[in-house]
Amino acid sequence: MQKKGKIVNIGSSKLDEIIEENNCVIIDLRDEEEYKESHIKGAKNIPYIVFEKQKDVMEIDKKIVLYCDSGGTSIYCAKLLAIRGMTVYNLLKGIENYKGKYFNKAR
Repeated sequence: MQKKGKIVNIGSSKLDEIIEENNCVIIDLRDEEEYKESHIKGAKNIPYIVFEKQKDVMEIDKKIVLYCDSGGTSIYCAKLLAIRGMTVYNLLKGIENYKGKYFNKAR
């Protein structure tokens, strides 16, 4: 029997707490250009199109946090992982709504 996954929707302050635990993988699902413009510090850029092809090989022992621009793509991808039995943290309303201290904007 496959373990049941779940999606935990989080806001900025909870994401900051998870980052400070130092036991997470943050995945930015936007394209490379958007990532270069701004991202959450420490996030790995895995554009949605690549993520969708690699989701079946993802085995991560850390907390997984997903985000995109406004939350639609990240919730979709979170569902794909939850179906596989993973617990996934989804940044509500995406980076557009992130007000935490780990925002990194290109100069």
